[in-house]
Amino acid sequence: MALLGAADPSDMNAWRNMPMPKLRPSRALLHTLRSLEVSGKDPRVATKLAARRETLHKAAMTRLRGEIDGLDSSTRSLRILQRKLPTVQRDLGAALTPEDIAELSTAIGEKYRSIQLAITRRARDMIERAGNDAAASQRIDKILANTARGGITRQQYKEVRAFGLERQKDIGDGVLEAATAKFDDYPGTMAGVRQFEDHLRTTMESIGGRASRSALVSFNDAARDRHTELARAALPEFKRELAALPETETGLEEAEEKLDTAKGWDTATEDTRTVYVAAARERRDEIAAIVAEARAEERQRAIEAGGDPELVGYTFTDANSLSRLEFRDERLVIFNVMGLRFAGEYQLSRNDVIVEGPNGTVVFARNGNSLQGMGLTLTRDE
Repeated sequence: MALLGAADPSDMNAWRNMPMPKLRPSRALLHTLRSLEVSGKDPRVATKLAARRETLHKAAMTRLRGEIDGLDSSTRSLRILQRKLPTVQRDLGAALTPEDIAELSTAIGEKYRSIQLAITRRARDMIERAGNDAAASQRIDKILANTARGGITRQQYKEVRAFGLERQKDIGDGVLEAATAKFDDYPGTMAGVRQFEDHLRTTMESIGGRASRSALVSFNDAARDRHTELARAALPEFKRELAALPETETGLEEAEEKLDTAKGWDTATEDTRTVYVAAARERRDEIAAIVAEARAEERQRAIEAGGDPELVGYTFTDANSLSRLEFRDERLVIFNVMGLRFAGEYQLSRNDVIVEGPNGTVVFARNGNSLQGMGLTLTRDE
């Protein structure tokens, strides 16, 4: 406006010689509109400015269409398009006619839909090229997650997801087939059985159950048959392992682990699993009897040394099985708090059990077969 004030609008020579500011078409268009407003009634000035307005209007619209058409097929471009029309209306205002707004709105809509379509096609292409190895399903999961945030329509995402799931199913079928082909690589030994179990676990984890029903049934049937063959061949070795277990607390823990492992053999046949469970349980019971006798002797010695028979040899546990106190002898107590174990000492005073631990002293009141202290009630395991 300062530029306009430098010349009389009725002075054609002044208008003719006045330099036009170097502005983008949209800015220059606004400048021309303001000039029209102050041009007075001189038809010569008005005609010149109107022609200038028409030229700049076309340039501005061409530039805006170019900005829209030049956007790449990305989620960022979709966000730009969402803001495009409000931004243009704010910046240009009266410089745009209703026809301009309609034209830009149509262009934005067409570009928006074309980008959505491009994102959809790109996602399908990435899914198609995700590979066929065990990690391909995880890659497709990431593609689908990114596509869900890509600004496409629900229907488009639904179609991409269906394509991805079908692709994952095909990948899973291939992974199961390749895994089945390796079954004969494992020997009929306990090491072979354990390696075979690891093979089954990692295979199923890699596909996450995403395979056709027929492929899963075929894989599970083949796995059961091969697991049974390996287990039967390894049974003598398993019994030798059991016989070699020490008849101690450590040996008892190992026997329990072997028993739990045999119980969990859901891929072996029932009769094979039963044989292993029976062998492990028999050896576990043998060791447990010896350990129980040793514990009883240890407990008796502790009682004779002054230990309380209501405490020595017993474990006290809270209702949530998170905290335990195990009284080993007349002096030693083992703390077990959420799996963390540490040692302490205890002594009796009237009806209280005073426990000295690494974090200080705790006093538990005795109440029948329970101990109460620190807001906890620990009950004796019978």
